[in-house]
Amino acid sequence: MAVAYPSWYNIQTGAVTALEKVATEENAIDEARNFIVARDKWRPWIENQQNVALVNVVVDSVLPDGGGTRRYTQDRITFNFDCYVLGTAEEQTDEETGDKTLTPADEYAAARLHLLVAQIRHAISRMSEQDFGLAAGTIDTLALKPKIQMYNQEGDESTGSYAPARIQIEVVASYEPEDDGYIVSIETGGGETPNGETPTAYPDLTQAQVEFKRAIESWFVKHTYETETP
Repeated sequence: MAVAYPSWYNIQTGAVTALEKVATEENAIDEARNFIVARDKWRPWIENQQNVALVNVVVDSVLPDGGGTRRYTQDRITFNFDCYVLGTAEEQTDEETGDKTLTPADEYAAARLHLLVAQIRHAISRMSEQDFGLAAGTIDTLALKPKIQMYNQEGDESTGSYAPARIQIEVVASYEPEDDGYIVSIETGGGETPNGETPTAYPDLTQAQVEFKRAIESWFVKHTYETETP
């Protein structure tokens, strides 16, 4: 059996789709409101996109979340929506010093950036996209509580003119390892052995007893007890 793509890849795909929908809707209103949606792009590709508003969706981290059992856990996934409003890479000459610099981020670029941030926040938080294309209830998205960081571009010497911002959200998704173990009952002599693999033997346990034992273990993991100090 082939290994499936991880949940964060599918969530990222759903987020990109949600953004593309809004970009199409905004473009229908006014072409100046359109923006490019990308995923996992890095320099120099980003810098070569001139005179555009651009959002790049990247998976930042995948960390363990609270809860879970021996057979089940949750991932807390952080996504970055990096926003750019790029000018041209044409050199500009300072009239006083004669120094050649790149086009700086100006008020127009900053204003477009603020609109881009609002467009991204709208796309990832509206109710129709709460599950990012996955089955309802599959994930717990914290898109309504994004962290938005605006970056100062004064003195930036990179290729192209930037007025960037970052929107960061967290999504909690479950993870359950593939059950590729097989059980054989010593009492009944039953048990499947796919592909000729040797099953794990549980002496004096039937299939039902094994399942019950696992359920009890899971229950104890989920519950803790406190003993009062006399």
